[in-house]
Amino acid sequence: MLCYTNEYSCLPYWKEINPVEIDFLIDRPEFMDTVAEWCCRAWPRYYDGDLNRAMADQRLHLNRDTLPCTLVAYAEAALLGTIALLREDMEIRPKYSPWLGSFFVAPAYRGRYQRRSVGLELLAAGVTTAKRMGFPVLYSWTPV
Repeated sequence: MLCYTNEYSCLPYWKEINPVEIDFLIDRPEFMDTVAEWCCRAWPRYYDGDLNRAMADQRLHLNRDTLPCTLVAYAEAALLGTIALLREDMEIRPKYSPWLGSFFVAPAYRGRYQRRSVGLELLAAGVTTAKRMGFPVLYSWTPV
């Protein structure tokens, strides 16, 4: 097994094929610290660089059947990415709900990982979860 470290904590990168799994963060609490760290680094203006605030935010996402909830993609012990379903994501657009947000794939796993798109699988899982919760429409945005 070949392992290296990148700027997003110690993420193993395997050359052999490992299946990608997606679960709720509440079912994989060992990933919560890393998800919070990724969110804090990826959206520093939202969290003001405060890891404790990001951790508190993630604790609010420990749900399966209600919003907010967070999904995580992983292969064996390696966290690959995350996505959240949120009640609101833009204060200036309160009538739009729910939102897909906090969408992040670790740099080592972007693009095609083992001939699969981790990002695409996370998006599909988010849409499926929203439909299961009774939400036929989702919103998302990104600054350009």
